[in-house]
Amino acid sequence: MHIECPECGFSRKIADAAVPEGSSLATCPKCGFRFRFREEEAAAPDGGNSRKRSGEKKGAASAEGAASGGRRGNGGIPLLSPKGSVPWEYPDAFMRPDGFIHTLKLLATQPWQFFGGINPASSIIPSWIMLLLSNIPFIGLSIFQLRNLEFTLPETQEKITLLSSGALPEMIAIPLIIITIYQFISSAIIYGVLSLIHPKPGSAFRTVFKTIAYSRIPMLLAIVPAVGTIFAWMSSLALLFIGIRHACGLTWTKTVLTLLPFLLLNLLAGTLILRVMLSSMRVLPL
Repeated sequence: MHIECPECGFSRKIADAAVPEGSSLATCPKCGFRFRFREEEAAAPDGGNSRKRSGEKKGAASAEGAASGGRRGNGGIPLLSPKGSVPWEYPDAFMRPDGFIHTLKLLATQPWQFFGGINPASSIIPSWIMLLLSNIPFIGLSIFQLRNLEFTLPETQEKITLLSSGALPEMIAIPLIIITIYQFISSAIIYGVLSLIHPKPGSAFRTVFKTIAYSRIPMLLAIVPAVGTIFAWMSSLALLFIGIRHACGLTWTKTVLTLLPFLLLNLLAGTLILRVMLSSMRVLPL
């Protein structure tokens, strides 16, 4: 069965067997709009009042389930299957190893359901923490580089260390701040373009923020030298495309158009940073 929200256009295919008998109400997980996805069945011999009341109770129960990402509630079905929600954001799984592992498995095996289950009404804190955990290899490398970063004063030839060995809090804080700032800037750019291309995307800034954050999970593979880093970047980019498409209910064409400016800006910024680094290597004395 194909169900589409008339308010924001978000749609999802649901197996007929998963639709409770007599249910006719659905709650959109993106915008929270409740609507009828089919006409109620013909009245029963008793006037159908008992069935109707039962259906309304189920529909009310589904509102709570949809608000939590579709994890709970068995009434008028949410467009989102319970398997499509993000385990890491469950209150009883947050910051727990089993919630972390379950999230990784779902992202690796069913990324379309994973991103389709992102709840725009919940906090971005779990996704932000997952982002930081996913960038542990980058954070470790940054700490190592900052600890060993030094330059020589041209006048005295004295070597100056940027951060001393005892400045561990500063060495940890710098990459965390960089990652967080980059995350918010990236989310703002993609959400801004999305709002222009798809005026009623059925999503929110939080949806884009979470999609980008969870698409960075493969960066954990960067702990493997060379090959791991390349595979991590490629996987992260692929998940970003899949995530934006399914989390925001876009076509592939609109997904590409939404992400293209962001990717071009990243390429430009990377090129400029590389040129500055090469210039600095030529100017600084050995």
